Amino acid sequence: MQIKRLEAELDEQEASLYKEMETLNITKFTTEYGGYTTATRSTWKYSPAVKELSEKLDVLKKNEENQGIATATTKTSYKYVPANTNF
Repeated sequence: MQIKRLEAELDEQEASLYKEMETLNITKFTTEYGGYTTATRSTWKYSPAVKELSEKLDVLKKNEENQGIATATTKTSYKYVPANTNF
C-alpha cells in the first residue's frame, strides 16, 4: 500500500511541477535526480472533403505497400533516456 501511496503522491507532484513550468513558460527542468521536459503537439481537424480524400489515399498507399510497389525509405528507432540517469 505504501508504494501506491507514494506513486499517487509522485503523480500529484509531477502534475504540480508541469503546471508551474507552464505558468513560468519553462520547457525543460533538470535537477541532480533527473529532469522534466514538456512539448506541445498540434492536432488538426479537416473538412469532410479532405477527410474522404485522405481515406482514399490511405487505401491506395496500403495497396502499394502490399503489392511491393512502395518502398520503405527509412526505419527509425527512438530511444529516450531521462536527464542525469546513471546506468
